[in-house]
Amino acid sequence: MKNLIMAGWHYPEYLAAAAAMYGCTYRGKADVLGVSMGSLAATLDVQGRRYGHIDVLGVGLTENLGKLARVLEELSAEGVSVRWVSRQNMPEQARKALAQHGGTFSETVVMDRPTLLEVVAERFNCDKASLARLRPVAAADVGSIRELADTARCSECIVWAGLYQAAGFAHRYNHDETACGKVVEALWRGDPVKPLRPPLDRLMRDYQAGYSKELIGKSPVMVALRTRLDQAARYEDANVLLLGETGTGKQLAAEYIHCNSSRSGKTFLHHNCAYGNGNGDMLMDRLFGHEKGAFTGATRMRPGLFEDANGGTLFLDEIGEASPAVQAMLLTVLDTGQFYRVGGTIDEAVRVNVRLVCATNRNLQQMVLDGRFRLDLYERISGFPVQLPPLRAYKEDLPLIVRHYWRQMTGRLPTERQLRDLMDYDYPGNTRELVSLLKQACALCPASSADPSRKNPDAADFKAILDHHRQFNSTLIEGIARQRGRDAVGEAGARAVSCAIDELPERKEDVLAMHASRMFLRYGRRVGAAAKAADMSENTFKKYLALARRKGWLPEGPDTE
Repeated sequence: MKNLIMAGWHYPEYLAAAAAMYGCTYRGKADVLGVSMGSLAATLDVQGRRYGHIDVLGVGLTENLGKLARVLEELSAEGVSVRWVSRQNMPEQARKALAQHGGTFSETVVMDRPTLLEVVAERFNCDKASLARLRPVAAADVGSIRELADTARCSECIVWAGLYQAAGFAHRYNHDETACGKVVEALWRGDPVKPLRPPLDRLMRDYQAGYSKELIGKSPVMVALRTRLDQAARYEDANVLLLGETGTGKQLAAEYIHCNSSRSGKTFLHHNCAYGNGNGDMLMDRLFGHEKGAFTGATRMRPGLFEDANGGTLFLDEIGEASPAVQAMLLTVLDTGQFYRVGGTIDEAVRVNVRLVCATNRNLQQMVLDGRFRLDLYERISGFPVQLPPLRAYKEDLPLIVRHYWRQMTGRLPTERQLRDLMDYDYPGNTRELVSLLKQACALCPASSADPSRKNPDAADFKAILDHHRQFNSTLIEGIARQRGRDAVGEAGARAVSCAIDELPERKEDVLAMHASRMFLRYGRRVGAAAKAADMSENTFKKYLALARRKGWLPEGPDTE
């Protein structure tokens, strides 16, 4: 009968210990599975009867104890021995529960040692050379991978730690029960990690595409987008403005920028400025925090998102919904790097170093010209603009995207017929709409003929789901199409206007003169009203009007006030 090693996922030391047992104890003749304490009982129940002996390394015993006891008792009755190996004693609760339900491990090995690897090495006679090779991996802390690589304490540890995370991801989201074994086998054999062997390379690619905020697609459109986002990630002196239709993945793009920047080891926070129906006071409090006693109910000081994200990246979605007061405070933060919490005094200024990534599906340029968004703030947040393409612009990548999400949801790849059915639609809601359809399909998967208790993703009828979706949302789909047609015409018209935002001159004074002339005409040539809407004093406003007249941007006519 074969042997099985079940290793916990919580720390890389468990994989190092599994590698030591795999090589020293079983000489490469054992299977390896990754398992958590929540799934230990179920995995033993399903897999255990295939083996004569099972070692459980570094798996906590606090969940499903009744079922675990029953499974251990059944395995023992069938001649399967299960050994539990740990560097900590079994919790009293677990010991009593197992005894109460009549099940127990065939053997327990507990030693008070720094790592589980040391326990395995001492108990199962791991040779010194193997122990020396595995110790740096066992000491690698996933939470400080970057620091470990920077200090060069272990040149390969960052790769092994990445593989550890990739194997865990494959097990959790792709139901790949062989992933842990691939990494443990490579770890024991000391395979070169650069370049990775094909199975390991596949694990890393899947992990990067699914968890490391990698944008999926090979089309020229996606290649160009990744290039642009990589540039944004490197050029950290400029704040980023993400533009595009709803559902195009603006949050994913923001996280991609953060993960590929030098701030990736710091905090990434996200907030939607439309939260609270645009309530300026609520948004001000959320962004900048408040002092104790600032308002009724403020019983303690609370930091805002800017403080929480200090050193990292703050992503503000729907930035066009910010009130004038919030816009003014954002401008102050971006100009000076400091702000005051709500209710704060001049002695309570907070200094922060935060990179801002903003996003909107509204036309911010038109909002600037209409006086609904500050031009100076627009200049600060759009230092590096990125236009996110709609899904219909890179539809040739749709099979790759579907395979990625469908495998996450079901553990299976879609069939060729399912892919063909999904290609017959333009997805006006973009990737968000596609993912929603896939979730519907997952929920509607028919039962497997072999096992009625399990779903059969291969039999999901995507054509029927799409037909129903079109029928149910016909009014919305047609309305979006008409709206986008009007927007396209409007954009074409705007490009023909001499003061269109895309044709703004380089000098700031000329830009403000254009803005003043636009507001002047919009408010019926009333200087007072136009100056107030443009957030300028009347004298300053008149100065820019005079400049606009000299440039020939303002038709002749009298001022009405």
